[in-house]
Amino acid sequence: MKPKPCPFCGKEPIVKPFDPEIEGTAWGAVECIYGRCPANPMVFDGAKIADDRGPNKYKQAAIRRWNRRSTL
Repeated sequence: MKPKPCPFCGKEPIVKPFDPEIEGTAWGAVECIYGRCPANPMVFDGAKIADDRGPNKYKQAAIRRWNRRSTL
């Protein structure tokens, strides 16, 4: 699963954590780090409980939330 481009600037976002052994395995996030982005949004996985699912499950949850776009 791959994140869509940033809805504000169109640049490719990054998916975190980069190194789960150092940063932990119970979270995931997608963030636009383009310096000229007017919003620099960041979306977390939204999990209510941290468990042993591993970093890929949390990253996938964050990407699903990031990819959800309004139809207005």
